Amino acid sequence: MASPAWRPLQGTWCLSRHVYFRLLFAVYLCAFLSVLVQIDGLYSCNGITPIESYIDTALQHHAIKNRSFTHTDLLAFPSLLAFKEQLHALWLPKDAPFDRPAFSMSMLCLLGSTVSLLGVLNITTSSIVLLVLWALYLSVFTVGQTFLSFQWDILLLEVGLISVLYADSPLEFIVTKLRPHTPVTHPNDRQPTVNDSAAAAVQPAAQQQQVAAAKDSSSTASRAPLSESMPRLLVRWAVFRLMFASGTVKLYSGCPTWWGLSALQWHFQSQCLPTPLAWHAHHTPEPLLRAGVAATFFIQMCLAIPVLLPFRIPRVLGACAQVCEMVLIMLSGNYNFFNILSICMCIPCLDDLFLLSGPLPLASLYVILMGEPQTTHTHT
Repeated sequence: MASPAWRPLQGTWCLSRHVYFRLLFAVYLCAFLSVLVQIDGLYSCNGITPIESYIDTALQHHAIKNRSFTHTDLLAFPSLLAFKEQLHALWLPKDAPFDRPAFSMSMLCLLGSTVSLLGVLNITTSSIVLLVLWALYLSVFTVGQTFLSFQWDILLLEVGLISVLYADSPLEFIVTKLRPHTPVTHPNDRQPTVNDSAAAAVQPAAQQQQVAAAKDSSSTASRAPLSESMPRLLVRWAVFRLMFASGTVKLYSGCPTWWGLSALQWHFQSQCLPTPLAWHAHHTPEPLLRAGVAATFFIQMCLAIPVLLPFRIPRVLGACAQVCEMVLIMLSGNYNFFNILSICMCIPCLDDLFLLSGPLPLASLYVILMGEPQTTHTHT
């Protein structure tokens, strides 16, 4: 349980935003690095799906093969790798014996990994930085073909674009710096004087009303502005769509293993990259496996609905159920960054008070970011 000192942080989102963006930057880092180490085998001239021929075919399809690629053509082929001449001249001499398209793709992934690492280290949370990461991954995704057409690649692009709206705006930063600073004085921050005691004795009711009004004003100021609450709702909507659709599509497929609650008897041995724990999960007694399928439907279809509700406790319970499911999936199978991204998307459902009440040592992190809660009255 959290200390009573943290109770005023119910409904504030400073720590929640911080954890969300650190996880999102970590997901971008995993995404770029996973592509970077596979470029030679997948996308080079000797790879399985060479991107040079793919880009040429795509440009020819869009009737821009025999002319220079311009920024207006990005709507038809949204990839910076289409600027072949410009990119090659940027970091390669004309006579360099390199696979130029694959090398350019490697440089984009290396740039994306570096920028993502800066975000993980909390050096930046700028919306411009997130927009750059989104554009870089979109460029890689567009030419990635079969090996970058998975659910998590598209999901990262969707959540990444929403996060551009949720991140720190440079314009807001400039306006905040130019705005005259008016210190906020809370009644509890001021030492009582003799006059205060006399006034309290004469007019206790009036003083209590003033203190209550000041607290209400502080509580209102601590709530996130509309520019943050709307993107947070969009992330929750994405969580709901992802989980609810994951449950309904299993039933809509008409597969007898899902309808008969026997899917987990085959899942652990047929998934792409099982972990060592998958062997033990596969040998779990059949009744527990059937119960696991039923629990999956309940979590994905029933407990996904509360993440959209304005009520704190149901929303927190729904988000925690999704996180627990993703952790269990992560333990039994490797789905790249999908599970981490899904957990990251659940963070905007959890306010600062809940995160400080959990088992992770986040109280010290909050104090570093915002100071002690007793003297903190504004939260972003």
